[in-house]
Amino acid sequence: MRKIIKTEISGGDFIDPAENYLGFLDFAVNGTKEANFKITALSVDSIPIPMSGKSDNKIVATLEGAKKALIISKGKRKALVHLFGAYQNWIGQTIKIVADPTVKFKGKVVGGLVIQKATQG
Repeated sequence: MRKIIKTEISGGDFIDPAENYLGFLDFAVNGTKEANFKITALSVDSIPIPMSGKSDNKIVATLEGAKKALIISKGKRKALVHLFGAYQNWIGQTIKIVADPTVKFKGKVVGGLVIQKATQG
């Protein structure tokens, strides 16, 4: 069972990052292992850090056809730079997002999303 941690942000509002941003479980729940998406916009969002009361500014990609945006982590940023160069080149590019159950976070296997070169078909 998935445990949702809600983080308090200014003004007493609560936000669950899983409600607004793509994650491994978005793919795992419906059995999808990978999908192609076109990056339509980039922004910087203040993302709550669970259980800290703090937030961190992260690059976020809006994806054509996706209901949620994608947080661009350091690993995803490295993949995008490798594929397309500077961030100014990312908008309009199509990427493949793969749900990888072996992704680690702080030494623990948690599952995650990996960016790869888009495939045709």
